[in-house]
Amino acid sequence: MHIMNVHLPSNSTRRKKLSEEIVSYMIRAKNKFRKHVIFEDFNMDVKAAKKIILKTGAGLQRENPTKSTGSRWHKGKTGRMIDHIFLQWYFRKRKYVHCI
Repeated sequence: MHIMNVHLPSNSTRRKKLSEEIVSYMIRAKNKFRKHVIFEDFNMDVKAAKKIILKTGAGLQRENPTKSTGSRWHKGKTGRMIDHIFLQWYFRKRKYVHCI
């Protein structure tokens, strides 16, 4: 199992460079590990975070965390910056993901 905790800086040039490094690392790691989980503070909205994860080709899908004290919820949706959790499909047997 491969678990990665990511925090991207808010500076756009540093964030772009680091996100490219993460994508290249995940492309190599997907052949080495069978299961992947990524916990992220991407400092970006959900669409932008999904776009970066899709580039890895690791088959990860975003989970909606519940009971997270750091979430920014607005009208039932997670806001910017906190709580992007991506799992592979065979981890998705649980109905929800708790952040502690």
